[in-house]
Amino acid sequence: MAPTFHANRLAMAVDQPHANNGPEAGVSAVLSSDRNRSFEEVFRDEHLKMLRWATLLLGSQSLAEEAVQDVFAKLLDQFETIRNPGGFLRTATINRCRDMQRQGSRDRRLLRRLRPVQTNTHTEIPLDDVLAGISQQRREILVLRYYVGYTTPEIAEILGIPEGTVRSATHRALAELKEVLK
Repeated sequence: MAPTFHANRLAMAVDQPHANNGPEAGVSAVLSSDRNRSFEEVFRDEHLKMLRWATLLLGSQSLAEEAVQDVFAKLLDQFETIRNPGGFLRTATINRCRDMQRQGSRDRRLLRRLRPVQTNTHTEIPLDDVLAGISQQRREILVLRYYVGYTTPEIAEILGIPEGTVRSATHRALAELKEVLK
């Protein structure tokens, strides 16, 4: 099959994850078909999506760019041996964001305290500020669920955690967000 067909199936799965494509339309089935794509095609198709994920997970565009650049560099080094580039990118992006959160959490907390206080009465809160108030795992789950649109089983597969953990973490994260937005 032509690589374009694989790229289109992957784009459909990522952009419209709720489309009913049969029992084999899970993340693994669709992403495993993308190994016939070249690195350039994978980069073109996935870069912006990974950058959006990382920005929401890290709360910073510049940190997200660094994380995604690191992940694509790793993919390029190992491209010939990786069977599922799309799956590799998703897992590696989440893991790199986790690493960066651990490495820089103290510095970011300090910087947030040093930000000038807003004096206007505008009540809109930036999404990254809202997400910054919840744990990394819960943030990942909310981004995958409500921003990307994955289902509970798909999120469990991507993060390597039980479905029950996904459901309970989603419930708790939404309760936390409700408190932040009050």
